[in-house]
Amino acid sequence: MKKLALKIGFVGTHGAGKSSGATFLAARLKQKYPETSVKVLEENVRAIKRILGGDLNTPTFQKLVIADQLRRELVETSIHEIVICDRTTIDPLVYSELLSTLPPEEYVNLALSNVKTFDIIYFIRPDSYNQSIIDDGFRFTDKKLRNQ
Repeated sequence: MKKLALKIGFVGTHGAGKSSGATFLAARLKQKYPETSVKVLEENVRAIKRILGGDLNTPTFQKLVIADQLRRELVETSIHEIVICDRTTIDPLVYSELLSTLPPEEYVNLALSNVKTFDIIYFIRPDSYNQSIIDDGFRFTDKKLRNQ
């Protein structure tokens, strides 16, 4: 029986450097342990938006983000020895809370319980990467909201 993968997550606001941190960590791990299978699981919001369209900031959209994140984590941890997620299920909950669009309670509970499946979670502070956010249609450009 295959042992469970080491699961590492990055949490933080958009533009804080989660994807860069995850990519950097994966490269270092691959360099140090070349025989180890390392996978970076990138954010899924853009892919879901391309497929479904619609408003990002609705409970229905956030339910899809959470469910898809869980599905992808399960698949990749069954294949790879180390999985690095540049988002966790905490991220959509935080955005939903800020925008008063929380998904149903069962999704909130599922997202919160999923956090316990990570071996390590890094919190990336928004001020650790203080450049202006480019309006790409997905990220909030308001620094006040970003720093909440």
